[in-house]
Amino acid sequence: MTEQTKDYSVTAGTLSSAAPALVLIFEAGRTACRLLPMGAKPTLAIGRDASNVVALPQDDRMSKRHAQITATADGFEIEDLQSRNGTFVDGHELRDAKRTATGDAVVVVGSSIFLAVRDASRFGGGPVEVTDIVLDPQTRAALRRVESIAKKRHPLVIFAETGAGKDHAASVYHRAARPRGPFVVFNCNNIDPQLADAKLFGALKGSHSTATRDTQGAFQDASGGVLFLDEVQDLAPAVQGKLLRAVEAQEIMPVGATKPIKVDVQIVCATNVAIRVAVEEGRFRRDLFHRLAQSEVELPPLRARLEAVPHLIALELARYGGALRARFDFIEACLLRPWPGNVRELFGAVKVAIENAEAEARERGVAVERLTAKHLPRHAGFAARIPSARGSTPSATPESEPAAPLLRKREMQRENFRKVYLEVMSSRQGERVTVLMEEIAKRVGISPSTGFEWAKELRAGKSK
Repeated sequence: MTEQTKDYSVTAGTLSSAAPALVLIFEAGRTACRLLPMGAKPTLAIGRDASNVVALPQDDRMSKRHAQITATADGFEIEDLQSRNGTFVDGHELRDAKRTATGDAVVVVGSSIFLAVRDASRFGGGPVEVTDIVLDPQTRAALRRVESIAKKRHPLVIFAETGAGKDHAASVYHRAARPRGPFVVFNCNNIDPQLADAKLFGALKGSHSTATRDTQGAFQDASGGVLFLDEVQDLAPAVQGKLLRAVEAQEIMPVGATKPIKVDVQIVCATNVAIRVAVEEGRFRRDLFHRLAQSEVELPPLRARLEAVPHLIALELARYGGALRARFDFIEACLLRPWPGNVRELFGAVKVAIENAEAEARERGVAVERLTAKHLPRHAGFAARIPSARGSTPSATPESEPAAPLLRKREMQRENFRKVYLEVMSSRQGERVTVLMEEIAKRVGISPSTGFEWAKELRAGKSK
């Protein structure tokens, strides 16, 4: 392995489309990415001794026979084998005991961290690549699709949560489509309709109160290149018709003009899931959406690609942390938070953690070599799931916040609700909303009243 590429080592059986697996993502103080399929061997023993299926002799916090993990029909059974330091499952400590994890789980054994995943098919896409960015298999596959679409000159809509990498995806589109042409970014969020019209399509002198001279808009600036419309779901309805004409005819009408101007622009847009709801409610033109969304790519949120988290933390430490490294409990604390702001929020939290460690070093008069869970800002990533204290004491979880397994289940339900809601609402137009919501709620396993509440948050673009 090089410092740039962390390869997967498949050590047991073959990887089927839905095989359970363990993924070693942090090994004795260092980032890792080692895949251990469990299809042929559903129970894997972990420890320092060479007799274990997963032997990690360099982990000095690990016992010779530390733990074993068994894949079950609906998740995993994790057993601590009378280890010195215990085994931790989603932040809960096991000592000479078993715990059943329904669904995926974060498991800490010694100072090494595993992801127990029910469906390891996403890891068939190759290694985690680390250069100036971190590319996990899912994100890399999405970006390859972006490149393919760009080369075909198709408009593209990127679906992504805030901080999930839509700016980078748009730049990938530009490099693949028209690398020598301009790349113009236009944010559609909270812009006055008249101003949006002028900013997008230009304005002639005297066409409105602030037009003291002729000005070019984003379309003219981007001619011969790519125009990136960020947060396109927030574009004022009054401007959407002109945008449709610009995309279809490749011509624009500046404010105050009487003749259209030809342009040559490729369009890439970014939005969140709320745009589909906006279309259904008539706040975003259906014909414009279908014209822009000839091709779609969805970027996975950080919580769906936890294998990237240790590498992202290491990357940010390399940029700003000097000799600082992250200890296993810092990595674990980050893995157990949902990060609604995704990579951007994680990077911000790491920077604050660095500042906290530097402040501690000044106060104590000794160097702090490793970030621990106590350095992580209390409310970063919603501060929702913080593991039990050991070695160093992390910030306490507020008593009002749900326990880790409960929150994990709720997040999975919300994600499932989002997908089912959008699928049903877009495919069964005209049916009574109350009837549809009863069906959606039943499929997701929630009450209809909760479904209406979550749908309202989706329409508002919120995620809790």
